[in-house]
Amino acid sequence: MTPTPKTETPEVAFVHRLLQEGLTQGASHIHVEPVDDDVVVRYRVGRGYREFARETRDISTVMTRLRTLAGFSTVPPFGPEWGVIKLENGEKVHRFGAQMLPSLSGKKAVLQLLRDTCMDPRRLDELGMLYDQLDTLKSALEQRSGLIVLCGPTGSGLDTTAYASLLRLDRSARSVASIEIVAQGEVPGVHRMEAGDMDEKNAMLRALIRTDTDVVYVQDLSGVESATLALSAVLEHQKLVIASFRGSSAAAALAHLVHLGIEPWLVGSGIKLIQAQRLLRRLCPECREHAVVLGGTSPDEGPEQNGPESFASHRAVGCDACHGLGYTDERILVCESMPFSDRLQQMVIAKASESEVQAQAVREGMTTLRSMALGVAREGVTTLNEVYLHTPPD
Repeated sequence: MTPTPKTETPEVAFVHRLLQEGLTQGASHIHVEPVDDDVVVRYRVGRGYREFARETRDISTVMTRLRTLAGFSTVPPFGPEWGVIKLENGEKVHRFGAQMLPSLSGKKAVLQLLRDTCMDPRRLDELGMLYDQLDTLKSALEQRSGLIVLCGPTGSGLDTTAYASLLRLDRSARSVASIEIVAQGEVPGVHRMEAGDMDEKNAMLRALIRTDTDVVYVQDLSGVESATLALSAVLEHQKLVIASFRGSSAAAALAHLVHLGIEPWLVGSGIKLIQAQRLLRRLCPECREHAVVLGGTSPDEGPEQNGPESFASHRAVGCDACHGLGYTDERILVCESMPFSDRLQQMVIAKASESEVQAQAVREGMTTLRSMALGVAREGVTTLNEVYLHTPPD
């Protein structure tokens, strides 16, 4: 449903304005929530928030309008809700994923701008991975079977990497399908399905296992049943499965799969690659300032345990070009790539600890998230604050 009514109440006009302005400002998310007697609207642009409006309005009318646009039922449930709002802007239709969340002060709405454009098939080469990381991912995508896990927190670019991986596949020679919470963009040659809940996702995965499908992408692989089905698709049905997963590092994601209760031999035998990633803010080139940090072992002291006496870096300042943030809207990908060697498989089956697995992967040549992020900071592209805030310590 498109918010272009002929007769607009002030609240309806307010909702239409906050959606339009969100597009204009390049917001990835829009937060609408009650604060005292006001309705507060904030935009997430990059990693920062900008307050768009704080106005005294009827919050129930504003939320009712958003609920109507998202296609929710007229009777609000007790828990959260998920829907999609469509906004016509000239000849283009933009989509917002809409989620209603309960709170002590009333409902809060979080809107996420969904991408609806066809993505460049060369995108995988342009994401910013190191050469060996890129080659490892490409090699895993060429395999007939195996589980490729892309892990990281919300906002770490998992969907972008997953879609670029799908576009890398030869979809004329392989049958490719995806199971997603909300499908974004266009991925030609992929049979795409949307799953409303965990049960629906598992039912779709079971169905794809039984069909002539070569490659399956599962968005947000969570829960023991989903993970077991994915490994069954790999080991028993010889399918290639790409899955996004919430995990702080490659070793942590591996440990979590085992802690779910899945047999370690299933995990060790099925996984081909775990890639953990983060997105760091890029410093504004107009106002960044050179800074020298003394060597040490902590964020307060410096980046390296046995490093040099000083560490050349830059800090964020803020200017008109970056709206005072010190960073641009562009973000930089840092990742760690853990291909599964025979030794790592043996360690998983033997129930080795997370730290032992991490240490072995480093010995085999893995560049950690922290190490790659520090390299980016040395080049003056981001700050040490971003490094320490978004990457786990080695």
